[in-house]
Amino acid sequence: MYDGLMKPLKALDNDRVTSVILVTDAVTNTGVVEPKAFVKLLKQYDIRLFGFLLGNSANWPLMQIVCDVSGGYFNQVSNSDDIVGKVLQAKEKVVFECMHDAQLKIKGVNTHDTTNMVFKKVYRGEQLVVFGRYSKGGKATFTMKSRVSGQEKEYEYEIDLPEIDHENPELERIWAMSQVEMYDQMVNRGDADEKEFENVAREIGEKYQIVTDETSMLILSDESFKKHGIDRKNRERAQREHKAQAARSQTIQQQVNQPAQPVTVDNGSNNSNNQNNTVTTNNRRQGRPRRGFRLPRPSIGGGGGAVDPFTIVLLGLWSGLGLSLRKKED
Repeated sequence: MYDGLMKPLKALDNDRVTSVILVTDAVTNTGVVEPKAFVKLLKQYDIRLFGFLLGNSANWPLMQIVCDVSGGYFNQVSNSDDIVGKVLQAKEKVVFECMHDAQLKIKGVNTHDTTNMVFKKVYRGEQLVVFGRYSKGGKATFTMKSRVSGQEKEYEYEIDLPEIDHENPELERIWAMSQVEMYDQMVNRGDADEKEFENVAREIGEKYQIVTDETSMLILSDESFKKHGIDRKNRERAQREHKAQAARSQTIQQQVNQPAQPVTVDNGSNNSNNQNNTVTTNNRRQGRPRRGFRLPRPSIGGGGGAVDPFTIVLLGLWSGLGLSLRKKED
């Protein structure tokens, strides 16, 4: 893979913007195999690398690092996927404008232990996901700043974060896994010490009962737990998660089973003799959260734009938030 990347890099034209398309399984079993070597190589060139990662056993961590450091992205293709459809999706990201140097900031609520909140590039249709924690609820302001075609863009959204949210206890483990993955990527890029990562992975793995490179999960009988005096943290956590999942499923089922309700719709006719139309509709959607826009969806640059709609998801330990951003008014 390293030698394959070297070939197009040697033929670069410094006067032209260059993108490299790499189709591979990213399994580096010969030649240069260290992720740090790929990072060092790509930092020498002004290119965007777009990868197609093939196969169910492909090395996606390496491909992610390689694409991220170049400002590109990768698309994973399994053995059962439609390769033509994947190519068309990739084309939309390449031909439209993208956001540069996007940065998310949160004010009003003290957040900590967040994953990366600075993004080199954001492509059309791409979703940004940030995991983090907050110590106390309240009204929070989310602000996203970026550049599109040299122009500064800013989007803002306000939301009330609850003190505690029991509906999604799985977020604890999702946040924990995101922290381990973030440190792992930092080590592979050469931005963090490997020994430090081992300590972090071990501590988080034990506390949140997840499998990492430094922790394993064993299956024991009830008698073995008692014999060795092992605290059943994972059982208690799993019970909370299953209870929350059952409650969510019940709520959804209740919404689906709600009877259809008549809704009166004004057809807009100016005829005084015309009557409003009555339409019967199912109100199962009423339980879904409404979109956060108070303005029309933002359009970025000539009908293209990085994302339309543009969505940020902030997942805290006690709260899962799907946030749609609106452009800040002048």
